[in-house]
Amino acid sequence: MIADILKDHKVKVRVVHKPIKDYAYYVLGKGVLEISNKKGVIRNEKDFIVTVLHETWHAVQATKMGWKKLRDSYELEIAHWQSKHPKDLDGWMRDKRKEISFEREAEKYAQKNWKQWYSKFKKQNLI
Repeated sequence: MIADILKDHKVKVRVVHKPIKDYAYYVLGKGVLEISNKKGVIRNEKDFIVTVLHETWHAVQATKMGWKKLRDSYELEIAHWQSKHPKDLDGWMRDKRKEISFEREAEKYAQKNWKQWYSKFKKQNLI
């Protein structure tokens, strides 16, 4: 499934399976998409697909912008968010309003496209 998504988006990343708490995570600057192999972490196919699409979109952003420019722009937005929320410096990760534009863009993309992937994988009996 992940290979199909990455191929369709024309991004080249190394996929690593490791015991992380989230379904997936794109490591900016390393070109690595981490996929959780932690037992029991994948409880919901929709959420899994949304997360993989979200993280894949970060790889697309890095491909379009270059990872250094993306990293610098991303860090600038995070610093701006943190200046507005000094008592919750890592709260931008939980921010439901998605004030960080790269997060907002990735989430919007994932929410818009998850159904087509879910249907495709369902037809292939992968989920």
